Amino acid sequence: MTPAHGRAELEARYGKLLIDADPRGGMRIISPIGWEAKWMTLMRDLPGCGDKRLYVNRDMAEPLRAALSAVAVVAPEYKIRTIGCWNVRYKRTSAKQVSLHALGLAVDINADRNPMRSPIETDMPPLFVDAFMREGFTWGGDFGMPDPMHFQLCSGF
Repeated sequence: MTPAHGRAELEARYGKLLIDADPRGGMRIISPIGWEAKWMTLMRDLPGCGDKRLYVNRDMAEPLRAALSAVAVVAPEYKIRTIGCWNVRYKRTSAKQVSLHALGLAVDINADRNPMRSPIETDMPPLFVDAFMREGFTWGGDFGMPDPMHFQLCSGF
C-alpha cells in the first residue's frame, strides 16, 4: 500500500472524519458511521515493544511491524518505553484539522524524550528514524515545528 499524500488522498481512501465531544470525555468519531470497525485493528506482539498492544489503522499494521522489526536489528540499544497511536482529536497545530492519530495512521514513540519543540530535542538514533522512513513513514522531526516522537503513514499533511 502506498501511503496517502495530502488531505484529498486521505479523504478519498478513508472518508472525511467528523469528530465531536464524547459525553464520556474526550472526542469521538461521529461520521462516517462504522468507520472504526472498518479501519481499526488491535496489534499484539510488536517487535521491541514487549507486551504492549496498539490500536492502529489496518493499513498501518504491516508497515509498522516491518519498521519495528528493522529497528530491532539496526538500533537494538534504543528501547521503546512508550508507544501510542489512536487518539481521536484535532491536530495540535490546527484546531480545525483532524489529527492523523484519529485515523490511526500515526504513532508517537518515547514522547518524554522526543518532545514537540524547536529547536529539536531527540534521543532517537538516525538508524531508528531511517528504518521507519524506509517503510513509508514520514518523521515529525522534519516538520516546521519538530515533533520527533511522531511517525505518520502519510505525507503532505
